[in-house]
Amino acid sequence: MGHQEGHSERVLRHVQLVADAFAKPLPQIRTLDLACLEGGFTFELALQGAQAVGLEGGKRMLISVNRSRLRSV
Repeated sequence: MGHQEGHSERVLRHVQLVADAFAKPLPQIRTLDLACLEGGFTFELALQGAQAVGLEGGKRMLISVNRSRLRSV
């Protein structure tokens, strides 16, 4: 897995850990990230081909995610 511009090493290590743990290509993996905060792991897993779903229930985090995603569009 190559380094993606703008993604932290921590997020990339997490994605590599998921790929290694399942010993499958990421497009064959489905993930659920509970309490995903801003969804960094979820978005990177999806960018790498996994079927990724992130759930966040904190209102403050949901507002933050909406703002950060609007800036990236």
